[in-house]
Amino acid sequence: MKGILRSVHFLEGENFSLEKGDIVIEKGRIQDLVSCYKGKGDWEVDGEGLLAVPAFVNAHVHLLDALWKDQKVGLSIPELFGRQGWKNRKIQETFEKDLEKGARRALWEMVYKGTLAAFVFVEDGLRGLKILKRAQRGIPIDLVLFGRPKKGLEEKEVQELLTLGDGLGIPSSRAFSLRELETLRKWAKGAPMAIHLAEVSEEKEGVEVLNCLAPQFVVHGNFFSLEELRILKRRSIGLVVCLSSAWSYGIPCVSPSLLLREAIPFALGTDNVMSTPPDVSREMNLFSLWARREEGGKFPFLEEEILASCTWKPWQWIGQNRGKIAPGQKADLLLVRMEPTFSPWSGLKNFLFRFSPVDIVWILKDGILIQRRSVDENPLDMAGFSTSSQLFFKRNFGSSPNL
Repeated sequence: MKGILRSVHFLEGENFSLEKGDIVIEKGRIQDLVSCYKGKGDWEVDGEGLLAVPAFVNAHVHLLDALWKDQKVGLSIPELFGRQGWKNRKIQETFEKDLEKGARRALWEMVYKGTLAAFVFVEDGLRGLKILKRAQRGIPIDLVLFGRPKKGLEEKEVQELLTLGDGLGIPSSRAFSLRELETLRKWAKGAPMAIHLAEVSEEKEGVEVLNCLAPQFVVHGNFFSLEELRILKRRSIGLVVCLSSAWSYGIPCVSPSLLLREAIPFALGTDNVMSTPPDVSREMNLFSLWARREEGGKFPFLEEEILASCTWKPWQWIGQNRGKIAPGQKADLLLVRMEPTFSPWSGLKNFLFRFSPVDIVWILKDGILIQRRSVDENPLDMAGFSTSSQLFFKRNFGSSPNL
């Protein structure tokens, strides 16, 4: 099936240069970008007044806690998220069907807000992975699942996690010894590795952990020193920043201005759904505003770096070329209103500071066109899609947004 977005503004390539023309889509991928396509499509959209942007990627999220939004506010992070913390106990004692339902709602919320891919840290070993595999069925979102060993250092479990999931997500530097981390790296055999580091305090062995695990990226880094950040840069290890999560627990976050000035490779994540909404666009807004605040109201940065952090850059860390508007790329796009989201005179700054999910008019997932209803029509609908779109979902994905 061939689709054509006619006369649409779009942000092309890694540098998001503003162009206008026709986007030709076939077999789920962008076939061509031309000023005026002569042929006809099976479907066409008049893109006048619209801007096509790559769909967002949430570079770090936990989904199994989605049932307990804003519960236990006031507990510390170790009390909530430690190995024997409140969240892990609740996950283990809750029926799987309920965990699955909570995760599905969170996934639909992400789609509704323009996120069509997420890197997920999964608790509870194989059980957690199986729950999320079921929860994802029929929902137009790609998940990269980082399983968590539950039985300690056991090679059979690690191999099963890697077979069912996509990589390993280590909860902290205290979960395993340095030698055990080295063993996990060998067992992973090149599969993506990631770890929470320096979330609530400095890491005494942070550099040694990086040496032993050699992760593709680390999460948080709120208490990293400048030298530790520079080590990430030298080793091409990504850092996922979760601003809302840190602030919700009263933790100082790594400086956005510092990351930009030092050219540290970073991406944006939302962390635990129970604590913060899984809305990457909000993280983009906050990161941009905080960087401008730190610079005294100025913004002497490349806006492209911030937009890349929630589109193509996380994919690059795990060896995939995705998240751009270019020929051959997957057609995972958002069509948003140019006004008030983007002004050609203000450039990307306008988009970084002002984008809101309510500006989304159309969503494209694997080249399938989905009309998104304005949130104002039914703000309590978790999916936010019209009845006709729900029928479309059932035909093409085997599932309806409403649960």
